[in-house]
Amino acid sequence: FNRHEGPQAAVYTSDADFVNVYGMWRKGPTEIEGRQKERMRTVLKDAKITLIDLRIRFIRPDVAIVHQSHEMSGMLDSEGKTMSPHRELGIRVMVKEHGNWLTTAFHNTIVRPE
Repeated sequence: FNRHEGPQAAVYTSDADFVNVYGMWRKGPTEIEGRQKERMRTVLKDAKITLIDLRIRFIRPDVAIVHQSHEMSGMLDSEGKTMSPHRELGIRVMVKEHGNWLTTAFHNTIVRPE
């Protein structure tokens, strides 16, 4: 992400789902890669993620749930202005296929202070 390359289709299962913090739902690796690369050229072009916490829980030896907490900074709003940094929490369901870990589901949300 911090290299602004966007996700590669090869890291997703053929039926992967990707939901970002705004509820934009991408389906399948081609759509995920294309739409996220588009965002990397626009609203995320100067964005940076700073990892806060990463937790992995294995459901089975070939299935894991990954929770990632991070701070997002440098993101642009719809008018092209830099937004204030904010925290996000993402969850991924990962599956191991042919020796490789792939994302089959991803959902990200903005964390609001309590």
